[in-house]
Amino acid sequence: MLEDLPLHRGRQATTTSKETVRAIYYLSWTLQHGRPDHGLVLDKLGRSDIVRFSNRLAYLERNGQISTHRRYIVTIKVRRFLDDIRAFGLTRPTGPLAGLPDDFRLRHSDVCNPPEKFGPGRDLPIPVQRSINANLAQLEASAGLDVRRIVEVLIDTGRRPDEACQLPWDCLDMTADGQHVLIYTDSKNNRPNCRLPISAETADLIREHRENVRQRFPNTPLDQLALFPRNQMNPYGSLHIGVPHVSKAHRSFIDSIATQLVDDAGHPFPASVAVLYAYRHSYVQRHADHGTPPDVLRDLMGHLSMETTMGYYRVTEKRVRQAVNQVAQHQFDSHGHRVFADIAGLVAEEHARLRVGQIAVPFGVCTEPSNVKAGGHACPYKYSCTGCGHFRSDASYLPELKSYLQQLLVDRERILAATDVQEWVRAKTAPSDEEIDQLRSLIRRVEDDLNHLSPADQQSIQEAIEVIRSARQKVSQVCLRSASTRDGHDARYQCQSSDRRQATRRRCPQVPRSPGAGDYANGR
Repeated sequence: MLEDLPLHRGRQATTTSKETVRAIYYLSWTLQHGRPDHGLVLDKLGRSDIVRFSNRLAYLERNGQISTHRRYIVTIKVRRFLDDIRAFGLTRPTGPLAGLPDDFRLRHSDVCNPPEKFGPGRDLPIPVQRSINANLAQLEASAGLDVRRIVEVLIDTGRRPDEACQLPWDCLDMTADGQHVLIYTDSKNNRPNCRLPISAETADLIREHRENVRQRFPNTPLDQLALFPRNQMNPYGSLHIGVPHVSKAHRSFIDSIATQLVDDAGHPFPASVAVLYAYRHSYVQRHADHGTPPDVLRDLMGHLSMETTMGYYRVTEKRVRQAVNQVAQHQFDSHGHRVFADIAGLVAEEHARLRVGQIAVPFGVCTEPSNVKAGGHACPYKYSCTGCGHFRSDASYLPELKSYLQQLLVDRERILAATDVQEWVRAKTAPSDEEIDQLRSLIRRVEDDLNHLSPADQQSIQEAIEVIRSARQKVSQVCLRSASTRDGHDARYQCQSSDRRQATRRRCPQVPRSPGAGDYANGR
């Protein structure tokens, strides 16, 4: 533990060592009450004592005296402790634990499985974050401008509360290409001068606050000035505001707006969950929902281990399920008919497809059994997705549907205007009016369905669509239509893995591309 303590910083630097001591207590109790010598004769200890220790932890868990998580932590800590005493040479003939048998140690199989993580994460739901942002003026009125700015920095940057409170006055920098960077100290891992990319809005907020602090302490050298100086017993502004003060003010603020806090489903949200550290979890969850890879998230969070980062956010099994539940109510077939009146069965089906990567067609999903079984490679009605009875689409595919419609219109005009082809070629290659009309009708049907919703429901559906599209970018494949090969073989669909926003385009002009803001034809 003496070697472990210098590796940690911050207010909870001793947590790891304390957890190890608590875990050893369970082992000590087992030896004291399970052996005639109370475990004091080292060379008499053995495998049977380890089995007795494991059985007692299982007994305590079954009787509700400890949780599954506590049992897991205890076994992990004891196993590491017994391995460390041998690694440090304490069991040598001249060591303090000489004579301790080699079989007095925990094997990998002795460690119980970690508990599965169910329930909500520690990030704040989007509606809760909006309520907090809308009432920050109330926080400023009750606790002062410094506390408000700290909360805003926590929301925007996802830093730990102590890292935000201890920011120096000169904490901003710019890269060679003009991007803003926040310079802070990772106190937990003892890493000064860490650099975090931030938005221009966050940089402007910090600059505005710096001017305010400079006016309050005009004579203090800038390298000694705190960005958030405390108000009392701080004549030169060099002492930073304390985390307990900010936390107390934030708690009073959250309690005052508790009635306005609701979750994604509109249910009351417990105010006790909205703590300062929740902004850090919300920050990483927000980036995860927008498709930021885990390795980039690890760098943003300043973690040394990927496992630590993965514990901060849910890649949204539950969140994607909820989003699919909402959007699936607006799913239609190729004729614009609503597909599912009862959504209960659809949620599980769509959730399973997302997990394996639903890849049947580029504008929705295919329910044709043989094609689904073959992963999209056995369609009996090739090139006719939007006219097939097995085709399904919903509001989350609107950008692709609109882009495809625009591409069909462009292709038709180009082919009809060509003067170097015969009529039979023109009739064979030009998109048919029936296909264009049916696609246009489907788009209108989906849009009309959304337009009949209330503004609040439209906003909720849009948020669900963003979650689904973000998940789809990671696990889905886009089916691309290729042109006929030079030797005359039939054109076929090519399924390519697509994490990119814009599909790789080949010779065929009907391949859908990622639409821009001005690309939507909307049937005109």
